[in-house]
Amino acid sequence: MQYSSNYKNLGTEQEPSSTEGMLNLNINVPFPVAVELIKAKIISGTYNVRIHSRIARNPWARLWYLCRGLDKDGSGLVEIPLQAVESFLDCDEKTIYRWLQKGKRVGAFQRYRVKRGMLRICLGSFFKVCWKLNLKNWGTVATVPLSESNAYIRSVATGIVTQQFQQKSRYAADKKLKPEHRKFFGTPHPNSLFEKKVRQPSLKLAEGTVPCVLHISEKRIFVSKNFTVFGTSQTTIAREFDLHPVTVQRHQKNLGIEHRQLCQSKGEYNHLKQALEHESLDFNALDPMGSGQYTEVGYKVLDDNKALFSDGIPIGAKKKTPNRYLTSVDGLQQRIFKTGKGRTKKTWLAKCNIYEETFTLTTMRYAKRKFKYNLSHGVYDNWHSDSEQRTRAGE
Repeated sequence: MQYSSNYKNLGTEQEPSSTEGMLNLNINVPFPVAVELIKAKIISGTYNVRIHSRIARNPWARLWYLCRGLDKDGSGLVEIPLQAVESFLDCDEKTIYRWLQKGKRVGAFQRYRVKRGMLRICLGSFFKVCWKLNLKNWGTVATVPLSESNAYIRSVATGIVTQQFQQKSRYAADKKLKPEHRKFFGTPHPNSLFEKKVRQPSLKLAEGTVPCVLHISEKRIFVSKNFTVFGTSQTTIAREFDLHPVTVQRHQKNLGIEHRQLCQSKGEYNHLKQALEHESLDFNALDPMGSGQYTEVGYKVLDDNKALFSDGIPIGAKKKTPNRYLTSVDGLQQRIFKTGKGRTKKTWLAKCNIYEETFTLTTMRYAKRKFKYNLSHGVYDNWHSDSEQRTRAGE
C-alpha cells in the first residue's frame, strides 16, 4: 500500500512545522513508515537535546544526538525506522552505517542492528565517549531543539562557543569595575543593542553624563570612551576549533546570528593614527585634555610585524592596569578610521564584535566534577583493558 504523507491527506488544517525542510515527507512510502516519519517530524519540534561543542564536531555526532534526543526515558535503547533516520538527517543508508561503525569505536553506540527496516541502537555512556576521544573538557554545552541540532550541528557548536566567549568577556569587564561605577556604566545586555524598534538603546546612566552609545548602524556600534568594551572576535572562535575565520563567519550566517562591530572613540586615537602612518616603532599618546602627561594609550612594535597595543586604563577600574593586546601592525592600522568633517570629525578604533545571544547555555558542573574525579582515580582504566580483550577475542 502506497501513501503520500502530507497534511492535506491527513485531513487537518495545521501548518507544516519548521522541520519540513529536513524531513522530506512528500514521498510515496508505506503507510507504517509514513506514520513513523510524521511522529519523527512532530518529535523534532518538541524534543530538546544537549549539544557539547567539542563532541559535535565529529560526523557521527548527528546520529548520536538524534538518538539521545529521542531517548527521553534514559533507557539507552532507541528504535526508529531507518528510512525516518535517512529523511531526518538527510543522508543515505551507507552514511548511517559508516556513522554507526565510527561511533561504536569511540563508545557512542554499544550495539546496533537493522531488522525489517527498523534501526535498533543501544547507546553508550557519555563519559565513555569523552574518555575515548581523550577529552578532559567537553567544551560549551547548550540545550537546543532536536531539529536545530541536526540541521547545522557544527554551526550550532560554533554558535554556542561564540555566546560563551562573549558572556565570559562581559563578566570579566564588569568584574574589573568598581561597584559604584558598574551600577551606572556597566556593560549592557548584548540583545539590547539589537532591538529593531529602538534606534538608540537607552542605557542606565547618571545625570549630566555623555551617553556611552552614540550611534547604532546595521553593522557597527559607535560608543564613547566611557563604554566598557566586551565581546569576542571570529579569530578567537576559530582558534577554539582550529578553523579559518571565514568558516566561523559562514557558521554564524547559517544560524542567522546577528553581530555588530564595536567602534570606540578616544582623543588619543588621533595621535596614534599619525604615529602609525609615520611608521613609529614606539609611541605613547599625550593626554588630549592638554595636561602634557603621557597616557597609557600607545603601542610598541615587536618582532615579526607584531605590536603590543595598550588601550589605556578603563574608566572606573579597580586597579590602574591598562588593557594590553597583541596584534599585528597592519591590522592595528586598518582598524583606525575617521568619520565626520570639521569639528565633528572623530577618530575611531574598530574592536571586537558583539553578537546577539539566542542559545540557552548550561554548565553541567556536577558531571564535570564526577568525570574529573573518575579520571584521577583510574575508574575508566578497566574500559581500556576490556577493549583489548575484545579485540584479541575477535569481537
